[in-house]
Amino acid sequence: ALIKKMNQDIKLPLKDIVDYYISSEKVSDLIDVLEDEFIIKNVCNYHEFIAEIQWKRCYTTNYDFGFEMACKNIGKKVRSINPLSNSDELRENNVCIHINGDMNVLNKKTLNNEFALGDISYVNNNFDATYWFNLLKRDFDSASAIIIIGYSLYDDLIKKVLSSNKSIKEKTFIITSPTATDGDIFRLG
Repeated sequence: ALIKKMNQDIKLPLKDIVDYYISSEKVSDLIDVLEDEFIIKNVCNYHEFIAEIQWKRCYTTNYDFGFEMACKNIGKKVRSINPLSNSDELRENNVCIHINGDMNVLNKKTLNNEFALGDISYVNNNFDATYWFNLLKRDFDSASAIIIIGYSLYDDLIKKVLSSNKSIKEKTFIITSPTATDGDIFRLG
């Protein structure tokens, strides 16, 4: 949708498209498209099935509230966490940590830091300096299994944590699309 608005027929990484919109001072157009794409109205049965599992914590790079919506549908309480807000006093259980920000923080100012989507915002996003990042690393170290669903390892910081030691890599299971390309599978490591 963003490429169409640019009137281009090219393949660019999402990070580059976002940075183009920001540098071209078309942030309002970008926000409109992001809201159209990432504000969801419902979830599928398989989302609810995943939400029924007793996870220690849920970490997501998604900007939508799909996990929270699935939890609500099955009567399970979960709190959304934006790790860049002062949320370290909040409970650590029954939470969904939005590593790259969420739709509630999306505005012109946060596109450069809290809402990590473009290259500039990934550099300025200080998730690795938060309480929640340290908790994620401890969770990965202590987990008997790490389940990653529908993730492309787009985020360099998460890639780094997952490959930081052999034991984390050995206990990580990635569930991806049945239509994933060979390139997609290769990038998963």
